[in-house]
Amino acid sequence: MTYLRKHISTFSLLMTGITTIIGSGWLLGTQKIANIAGPAGVISWVLGAMVALLVGLLFVEIGSAYPSSGGIGYYTNITHGRFCGFLTS
Repeated sequence: MTYLRKHISTFSLLMTGITTIIGSGWLLGTQKIANIAGPAGVISWVLGAMVALLVGLLFVEIGSAYPSSGGIGYYTNITHGRFCGFLTS
Protein backbone atom coordinates (compact mmCIF):
# COMPACT_ATOMS: atom_id res chain seq x y z
CA MET A 1 0.00 0.00 0.00
CA THR A 2 1.32 3.44 -0.95
CA TYR A 3 0.97 6.31 1.50
CA LEU A 4 0.80 9.94 0.44
CA ARG A 5 3.26 12.45 1.80
CA LYS A 6 1.63 15.02 4.05
CA HIS A 7 4.30 17.70 3.81
CA ILE A 8 3.88 21.14 2.26
CA SER A 9 7.09 22.93 1.42
CA THR A 10 7.63 26.66 1.12
CA PHE A 11 7.98 26.28 -2.64
CA SER A 12 4.61 24.49 -2.84
CA LEU A 13 2.93 27.27 -0.91
CA LEU A 14 4.55 29.90 -3.13
CA MET A 15 3.38 28.16 -6.30
CA THR A 16 -0.13 27.77 -4.88
CA GLY A 17 -0.26 31.52 -4.22
CA ILE A 18 0.99 32.38 -7.71
CA THR A 19 -1.51 30.10 -9.43
CA THR A 20 -4.29 31.58 -7.31
CA ILE A 21 -3.36 35.07 -8.44
CA ILE A 22 -3.19 34.04 -12.11
CA GLY A 23 -6.42 32.07 -11.83
CA SER A 24 -8.25 35.09 -10.47
CA GLY A 25 -6.72 37.43 -13.04
CA TRP A 26 -7.94 35.62 -16.12
CA LEU A 27 -11.52 36.05 -14.95
CA LEU A 28 -11.13 39.78 -15.55
CA GLY A 29 -10.77 38.95 -19.25
CA THR A 30 -14.56 38.77 -19.55
CA GLN A 31 -14.82 42.52 -19.18
CA LYS A 32 -12.26 43.07 -21.93
CA ILE A 33 -14.03 40.59 -24.21
CA ALA A 34 -17.39 42.26 -23.60
CA ASN A 35 -15.93 45.67 -24.48
CA ILE A 36 -14.20 44.50 -27.66
CA ALA A 37 -16.34 41.70 -29.11
CA GLY A 38 -19.72 42.37 -27.53
CA PRO A 39 -22.21 39.51 -27.79
CA ALA A 40 -19.78 37.46 -29.92
CA GLY A 41 -17.70 37.06 -26.76
CA VAL A 42 -20.38 34.76 -25.37
CA ILE A 43 -19.88 32.41 -28.32
CA SER A 44 -16.15 32.25 -27.63
CA TRP A 45 -16.80 31.39 -23.97
CA VAL A 46 -19.21 28.62 -24.99
CA LEU A 47 -16.66 27.18 -27.42
CA GLY A 48 -13.95 27.43 -24.79
CA ALA A 49 -16.17 25.65 -22.26
CA MET A 50 -16.76 22.82 -24.72
CA VAL A 51 -13.03 22.42 -25.32
CA ALA A 52 -12.35 22.46 -21.56
CA LEU A 53 -15.08 19.85 -21.05
CA LEU A 54 -13.53 17.63 -23.73
CA VAL A 55 -10.09 17.88 -22.12
CA GLY A 56 -11.59 17.14 -18.71
CA LEU A 57 -13.39 14.06 -20.04
CA LEU A 58 -10.18 12.80 -21.62
CA PHE A 59 -8.35 13.20 -18.32
CA VAL A 60 -11.15 11.28 -16.59
CA GLU A 61 -10.71 8.46 -19.09
CA ILE A 62 -6.95 8.36 -18.55
CA GLY A 63 -7.46 8.56 -14.79
CA SER A 64 -9.78 5.57 -14.80
CA ALA A 65 -7.35 3.56 -16.94
CA TYR A 66 -4.26 4.46 -14.86
CA PRO A 67 -5.32 5.24 -11.28
CA SER A 68 -2.50 7.05 -9.49
CA SER A 69 -1.93 9.56 -6.72
CA GLY A 70 0.19 11.64 -9.11
CA GLY A 71 -2.81 13.25 -10.70
CA ILE A 72 -2.56 15.57 -13.63
CA GLY A 73 1.24 15.63 -13.81
CA TYR A 74 1.41 11.85 -14.03
CA TYR A 75 -1.26 11.60 -16.71
CA THR A 76 0.39 14.27 -18.84
CA ASN A 77 3.66 12.42 -18.41
CA ILE A 78 2.02 9.28 -19.79
CA THR A 79 0.32 10.96 -22.74
CA HIS A 80 2.78 13.70 -23.78
CA GLY A 81 6.17 12.77 -22.31
CA ARG A 82 8.39 13.79 -19.43
CA PHE A 83 8.91 17.45 -20.36
CA CYS A 84 5.20 18.23 -20.75
CA GLY A 85 4.45 16.27 -17.59
CA PHE A 86 7.03 18.37 -15.74
CA LEU A 87 5.52 21.62 -17.02
CA THR A 88 1.98 20.55 -16.15
CA SER A 89 2.80 19.33 -12.66
